[in-house]
Amino acid sequence: MEEVVVLDFGSDTFKAGPVDNFPNEATPRIVTPAAVQITSGALGGTEVSDPTEAVGSAKEAAQVVQTGQIAHWEGFEALISNILYGQLGWERGAEGRLLLSEPLHFSKADRERLTQLAFEEFNVDGLFLCDAPVLALYAVGKVTGCVVDIGHEKTDVAVVLEGQVSSQSVQEEPSAGPQSEANGDAVDMTTTHTLPDGQTITLAGGEGRRLGEAILDPGLAGLPGLPIADAIWSACCCHLDSPTRKAAMESLMLCGGGSLVGGMSGRLLREVRARSPASAAPQMLPLPDYMPALTLRYANWMGGAVLSKVVFSQNQQMTKYDYDEAGPMAVHRKCG
Repeated sequence: MEEVVVLDFGSDTFKAGPVDNFPNEATPRIVTPAAVQITSGALGGTEVSDPTEAVGSAKEAAQVVQTGQIAHWEGFEALISNILYGQLGWERGAEGRLLLSEPLHFSKADRERLTQLAFEEFNVDGLFLCDAPVLALYAVGKVTGCVVDIGHEKTDVAVVLEGQVSSQSVQEEPSAGPQSEANGDAVDMTTTHTLPDGQTITLAGGEGRRLGEAILDPGLAGLPGLPIADAIWSACCCHLDSPTRKAAMESLMLCGGGSLVGGMSGRLLREVRARSPASAAPQMLPLPDYMPALTLRYANWMGGAVLSKVVFSQNQQMTKYDYDEAGPMAVHRKCG
């Protein structure tokens, strides 16, 4: 069987890697910024380029994905090409299979364009797309639950029922990442933190606490939207039938980079319980012992690695034959 690569693209980073030796603590193998350099030439026009400075040109960074959607398709193609051929060692004419996470609110047109890119530019032997919240649940061995993904630019809340996202349940909140900076004048202790990329930041006074509070409630940062606990309750209440609502509330999953904020899971669970009736018993889904420690941070990728073992071994993916027969529209039939 050809190599299977799982790729999860977000507004901050792209996560990618093969799944042949999954699970292990080194996966995903590649975590790279979701930005490219754009060269403006002396004769006008722009092109995506490598970081090397060119004579007579000016370079600027372009964010490839914004709020979960592909905003710069040329840059997106360049990033994936670099990942597959430059970093993972794919060779032209001997490509493998690809499983992609699909962000919420991804349009049919974008699905088809992504499918066309996979088969015509990267010559993949098989392709499968799956909704990000569904993949997140696969990472903890579940197919039903309420997924709260605190990402770089937004927080997504979605109920998944038997492996399908309930579209009416989806809540999108602006409280996440750099948008969560709350105002405040308190001066107290100063603390220095080292980020994963080696940079250091200094927080003075109550800045750290205010940041966490703003993630939980965007109103504290002057942003529109519901507190996350309210968004969870609203998402689950979209289902009028009590057993379904109860099942979702009792299988909450907190994931994404924001899930690593200290005490976030416990605090959010307390707030959800305070809003719930006595008949409900909200619970956070535990991380299985066999999964790597960073599973919740990279939940979409991890879940994709789990699902890929089923999809490609049972030939459930979209193939070149499917693409040649029906074109990009075949993705809607093969990747429901």
